[in-house]
Amino acid sequence: MTVHSVSDVTRYIKGMFEHEPILSDLLIRGEVSNYKRYPSGHAYFTLKDAGASMKCVMFNGYARNLRFAPENGMQVIAGGNISVYERDGAYQLYVSSLTPEGAGALALAFEQMRDRLAASGAARYPQCLQAALAGRAAHPSSRSGAGRRSGGADCGCRGVFQ
Repeated sequence: MTVHSVSDVTRYIKGMFEHEPILSDLLIRGEVSNYKRYPSGHAYFTLKDAGASMKCVMFNGYARNLRFAPENGMQVIAGGNISVYERDGAYQLYVSSLTPEGAGALALAFEQMRDRLAASGAARYPQCLQAALAGRAAHPSSRSGAGRRSGGADCGCRGVFQ
């Protein structure tokens, strides 16, 4: 019987995972848990259902293209491939796409933006909230410019953006 190193066996198992077609391009439905986005832009989370859980990583190149902000408890469909993270000897899903189940990503992004604006106080001025959500809100380029002073003039709520 041959004695193998932990690294050799882990590398072999990783190769088995990477050469298995069913694990190279798949969609998995589950609930997001322990979602964390790091300063590097990478996102780490767990997908789970009633019977199991799976560690997931979404690298910055994919995470920055998300149209919504994933939240714990959200039902999603994750696309990607499964491989072994050699350092820990654990398999995980390398996520390349993430979509919310149910409402579409754009609808969810709209709701999240509406909630952020409401939390910031813009909801006290419904006309401004509507203008901002329609993409007509001004973005002043200086602190003293006319655009800053009249940022809300078209919707009757002058001074909201000051």
